[in-house]
This record gives sequence, C-alpha cells and structure tokens, in this order.
Amino acid sequence: ASAVKPFAHALFGGVRLGPSGFTTTAFAVLVGGGFDIGSGRLAWRAVQADWMITHVAGFTDKNNVRVSTGLVFRF
Repeated sequence: ASAVKPFAHALFGGVRLGPSGFTTTAFAVLVGGGFDIGSGRLAWRAVQADWMITHVAGFTDKNNVRVSTGLVFRF
C-alpha cells in the first residue's frame, strides 16, 4: 500500500563564505518541504523544494532555490 507523506522543515544557522584565508561568516535560513510516496523502509521523495536566505555584511540574498527528488531509506 502506497502512502503520500508531506513534510516541511526550517533550518537556522551559520554559513561560511569565501576562499581560504578570506572567509566571512553569516546567518542563513533554509525553509522548504515536499512529499514522499511509499511506506515501510523504502520510499520515493517525489519532490523537495528549499529556499535559502543568507544575510552577509548587510546584504540579504533571497535568490537561492533548490529542487530535488530521490530515494528515501528509513531505518
């Protein structure tokens, strides 16, 4: 029996930007969600979409989107 399981998440933390020796740290937020299809130990992540916001040195970047799909192994 197949089951559709929606999910959402929010991650807050720091990000480190720049090449070695010239790095800066900043605040970052990642929010997103999607849904899995399947039950048991193996499911298909039909879609997951995330939006990342970074705030570095007074500049806020909101143009970071990630969309993915794949297999989910539960244990």
